[in-house]
Amino acid sequence: MMDEKRAKEIVDYTFKDIFGRVNPFTLDQIREKFAFDIPLPFKVKDTVTGKDAWIVKSIGKKVRVWEEWGALESKGDGMVQKEKIRDIDDLLEKFDNIFYNVADKAWEAKDYAATDNIYLANDIYYSYKVIRSQSSAFSAEILDSKYLVACYYTDSSTAAIRAMDSSFCTSSFGISWSGKISKCMYLSNCKDMYECMFCANLHSRKYCIANMQFTKEEYMPIKEMVIDWTIENFKKGKSLGV
Repeated sequence: MMDEKRAKEIVDYTFKDIFGRVNPFTLDQIREKFAFDIPLPFKVKDTVTGKDAWIVKSIGKKVRVWEEWGALESKGDGMVQKEKIRDIDDLLEKFDNIFYNVADKAWEAKDYAATDNIYLANDIYYSYKVIRSQSSAFSAEILDSKYLVACYYTDSSTAAIRAMDSSFCTSSFGISWSGKISKCMYLSNCKDMYECMFCANLHSRKYCIANMQFTKEEYMPIKEMVIDWTIENFKKGKSLGV
């Protein structure tokens, strides 16, 4: 069952995997601190039932929950009695009578909450357009991934926070437009990187900081310093949160 308790477990696991620390933040604090620029769903009300629903895009004011509206669609029950169409205003009025925004859209998904556009996914919290993924929160446009938190347009990844426009990221934080990334922080336009931080436009490197080569022994204490700083100081409105 997906609820705030399970969502916190997902966030805590991902946080510990990446930072090696116990997550000190609540769910609301995680969302505010790390997911501030992710296009997450917002709460609306089903126009007919008054039931809470979640949606990313809304045109007009009428909303129906997918669980009920989708059942009508599957039966082909959307037809109405034919009436004469007098002019364009009359047509627009007729369309408005039958048009509803559809919220909580999900297909072959289970154990999700506060979501919209979930496909073949499970164990998802407060996210949008999640496909063939599981155990993730505060993310949008993710594919074939698990344990993603505050990620956007990322695929084939496991245990990442703020991975953006990236693929094949594991145990990493603050990754942008990069691929094949493991145990890294703050990378942009990089590929095939292991244990690197604050690097840009590099390929096939390890133990680099700010595009400079370090030994493992030099690197690890600096990483601990960066982790401490990130947990304490990362915030919205700054480049890479810095």
